[in-house]
Amino acid sequence: MSDAPPVGVKGTLLLCDFAQAVGGKLYILGGGWSKAVSWGQPVNMTLAIKLDIPWHLANTKLAFEIALLTEDGKQVVNPSVGQPIRGEGQIEIGRPAGLTPGTGLDATMAAPMFGLQLPHGSYRWELKVSEQLVQTVSFEVVPPPPGFVIPPMPPPA
Repeated sequence: MSDAPPVGVKGTLLLCDFAQAVGGKLYILGGGWSKAVSWGQPVNMTLAIKLDIPWHLANTKLAFEIALLTEDGKQVVNPSVGQPIRGEGQIEIGRPAGLTPGTGLDATMAAPMFGLQLPHGSYRWELKVSEQLVQTVSFEVVPPPPGFVIPPMPPPA
């Protein structure tokens, strides 16, 4: 892995119900929200991630990390395993043949985060590349509005 800092790496994080990264594009369903309604059930979301990699970092392995934090910056721990809710990996983007020198490169990813046991409150996802903060996205988990009724489940057949 390169020790070079990711000078010029930019990122976009979008909260959505579901996303896929296919062929360098993000396919997003239910994107752009900042409030999740929960009456005690697990919260599901996907992080749609787009990195803008500058020309000079092509063909360089870059470490990335996503982490879920509370509004006061504490790591959110998954109660079932006792570990922080986070993901990490490496990405390396090559230059396609014939690309104009100096052109930036795109990298897209979708990170599904299903079954998160989150109490009501404010949270943020952080995206870091080579240990440097690139982007954050904040959201709240809120109770249902007054008068909201959860429809009963039909009895099993």
